Amino acid sequence: SSALGKNNETDKRFEACSPSAQSKKYTRLSFSSGNGMSKREVINAVKAPTAIGPYSQAIKADKTIYLSGQIPLVPETMALAGIDIVTQTLQVFDNLAAVCQAAGGSLGDIVKLNIYLTDLGHFNEVNEVMKEKMSKPYPARAAIGVNQLPKDSLVEMDAIMVI
Repeated sequence: SSALGKNNETDKRFEACSPSAQSKKYTRLSFSSGNGMSKREVINAVKAPTAIGPYSQAIKADKTIYLSGQIPLVPETMALAGIDIVTQTLQVFDNLAAVCQAAGGSLGDIVKLNIYLTDLGHFNEVNEVMKEKMSKPYPARAAIGVNQLPKDSLVEMDAIMVI
């Protein structure tokens, strides 16, 4: 039994989310909520940073994928990509793209994007990177100013994708 008091079966379920080999693009774990709701799958992309907390990179429910927030971590080193907003924003889009691909889609399948910025003065630079990484029709979007982000990154994004 784990420190949280979960049984071994539950622990094994979550261990299955971890990539077993670097050659895999992702692993998926299916589970049901037990209340008649749709079957859900955990999406875990090897080419994106591993989760730095108790969450999944993405959850697929039917044809909708809910992508957790991505900060500009380089997957191989888990270090921040650069110190400027353009470099960090490019890395965030690369991380989101890796999770989208592992779920069977692409950035073009994102229907809702949330952008969190520690400085809303970076708004125009982020828009330019978004135009480079995504194409019309752009997803619905929010840009939110926040005081601080994990690892002191300048930008974080989460998304909803439909495939």
